[in-house]
Amino acid sequence: MESFPIWCDGCNQQGKIFVNNPDKPVFVICKNCGYETSQVWCPKCEIGGEFIEKISERPKEWSCPNCNSQYMLPSDFYIKPVELSAQRKSWKKNTKEYDPSNLIRLTLIGIIIGLFLLTTVKSVFGAVTIWVGIVVFVAFMLYINKIKK
Repeated sequence: MESFPIWCDGCNQQGKIFVNNPDKPVFVICKNCGYETSQVWCPKCEIGGEFIEKISERPKEWSCPNCNSQYMLPSDFYIKPVELSAQRKSWKKNTKEYDPSNLIRLTLIGIIIGLFLLTTVKSVFGAVTIWVGIVVFVAFMLYINKIKK
């Protein structure tokens, strides 16, 4: 049994078909989305591919795009489809549980850094700016904590 790569327009990715006879034309249906295509072989040019145009209209013949030779399809072509197995991309899910203690630690570190900066400032304007920065930072961390829950 041989495998051939086939592009599924429905899933927008490459899959594979498995066939016993690579010279025999096969009707291909994606098992994920139902996309229909074909895999045919031109013995004259010795090229193969998805060359049947307008397959949804169930044509009885196909022509080679390279040499323009016309070929008849077998009578059972549309009756016995081959499954295209295109694996959908699986997005990696975040399996970590949310731990609010990490966020609390980050918030406390930010407050301590802000208070340290406050002790080094000699002007009133600088002190007010740092206090505003600490308040904005804490508000932002509370907002993040609310989103993560």
